[in-house]
Parts: sequence; structure tokens; C-alpha cells
Amino acid sequence: MQLSIIQSWEGNEWQEHVVLLLRTRYPPGGFQEVPDKHRGDFGIEGYSRRDGCVYQCYAAQEPLSTNDRYEAQRDKITGDLNKFVRNQADLLKIFGTLKISRWILVVPFYDSALLVQHCQTKTAEILAAALPYVSHDFVVHVDTDDMFAAEKNALKKRNIVAIDVEASALPKPDVDRWALGNTNAVAALARKAKLLGTLNTPDRVDAFVKRMIGHHLNGQEVLRELHDRYAAVYEEVVKSKASREGFLETLALATADLPPQLLQKTLEQYINDLQNIEVVVSPRTAELLAHEAIADWLMRCPLDFPETP
Repeated sequence: MQLSIIQSWEGNEWQEHVVLLLRTRYPPGGFQEVPDKHRGDFGIEGYSRRDGCVYQCYAAQEPLSTNDRYEAQRDKITGDLNKFVRNQADLLKIFGTLKISRWILVVPFYDSALLVQHCQTKTAEILAAALPYVSHDFVVHVDTDDMFAAEKNALKKRNIVAIDVEASALPKPDVDRWALGNTNAVAALARKAKLLGTLNTPDRVDAFVKRMIGHHLNGQEVLRELHDRYAAVYEEVVKSKASREGFLETLALATADLPPQLLQKTLEQYINDLQNIEVVVSPRTAELLAHEAIADWLMRCPLDFPETP
């Protein structure tokens, strides 16, 4: 299913992501990265002697139209395959007796049949060049990281691939300004702070309210970052939050937990929810998002505490 917002990757970030998947796919020593920093850039990110596949990574700067994305990816294929031919002497030293059967461009997303046609055109050109390191069944191919489904799942289980988004330090005037414009939310937070039973002075209640507003604003910043850069993760987080919210009012009515216990349990359960979504978020990001959700639920009242007689 195509997402309405395509995830935006930085070039180095996408390269690191794909190389990690390649190192997971191949056994130790099975994938050889080819750095471009010192006399490199031969149109390949790396290759495997195990199957003769050469890999290159590319992440266009989204958002783009279908045609602009196609042209950027087409030009990347053309430019790097020109290097693949032009640097014959250097590549022969790298490959030795290995015959390359596949040149694969790994991109976050592509949506043009013209790109597939271009791959076939370039395949014919490379075969016609009769390069000593190219096999008779050589193919130029474009794919996404979906080709690494097993590897992504393995990394997820090991909690290695994780989206990590930080929130910037929040100036106190921002909290005060938000509070002045959202008096109903502040009143709800203050009422529930008093019901916790652990905040027994006005100063402690005020500190709790301001802390929760800070969590809300920090979490909103993280959500915006996910929306702009990791659309798939953002959609999973939104669905997870909505799902957990659907049970909160019933839980608050039925639980025998005291308010502090209910608050802590809800926080822990939602952090667990976040770390079980399809694309893993880091523990720090999960905690920021969970505290944002708790603050939001307290202010809007899906999470409420019964008043003691």
C-alpha cells in the first residue's frame, strides 16, 4: 500500500540502513563495502562474492512528483553505471576473478515503469561493453528495502534498527505561553494532579502541571519529525495511540489501582506498545512519545482518576 507521505531519508542515513541490511544478509566476510572517500566512487556501494551481486544506494530528497523521482533515479543509474564501465581497470583489481551478475540500485521507493525500462536498456549496454568482470546473465535491477524483509525482521528482533528522534530543550516561556492559551487543559491537569495523592502542596501540583505540558510539547515535536521524515512510523504510532486510548476510559472505571499506579501502568503499557510496532523506535523516542500521550490523555480526559469519597 502506498503511503500518502513518503519517508524522507538523508543520503548517508539511507546508505547506513542498506549496508546494515546487507551485512545481515551475508555471512561474516560475505559482503565487501567499497568506500568512496579515498580514490573510490566506482559506482558501487559494495558487492558480495557469494552471489556476484553489486549494490548501490540512493535516496532522492522527497517530496517529489513521480516524474521528478523517476528522473533522479534514472540519472543515478546512468551516472553510476558509467563509472562501472569507465573504471574498468580499478574494478578489475577489486573483483579479481569474480563475475558480476547483478547491479542493484536500492531506493526507498519508486513508482515508474519507465525506470524498469531504463534498467533493461542499461543492461543491454553493459553486456555490449563486454567487461571482463561481468557475467553473461548480467542484469541491472532497482528495488526497495522490501527485498530485505527477512533481514529487517531479524534486526528488529535484535532491536538494532530503531528510529531515534530527539526533542530540543524547551524554554520555560514556551510552557508558560502554551498554558495561557490552554486554560481548560491546565485545569484538567491540576485537578488530576491533586487526585494523585502524592502532590500535597500547590507548588508540587504546579510543577507536575508544567512538567506534563513540557512532555506534551516535546512529544508533539517528535511527532512532527516522524510525520516529516518517517511517515510509516508516524502512522504506526498514531494507530497505536488511538488503540490504547480506546481502552483507557473503561480501564479507569474498572481498575482497582490507585491513581499513581494507574498512571505508571498506562505509561509502561504504552511504551511497550510503541516498541512492538512494525518499525522499531528507540527506547528514548518511545519514552518521549509515551509521556506525550499520557499528558494528552490527562488533558483531554481519556485518562481520568475516580475521586475518593
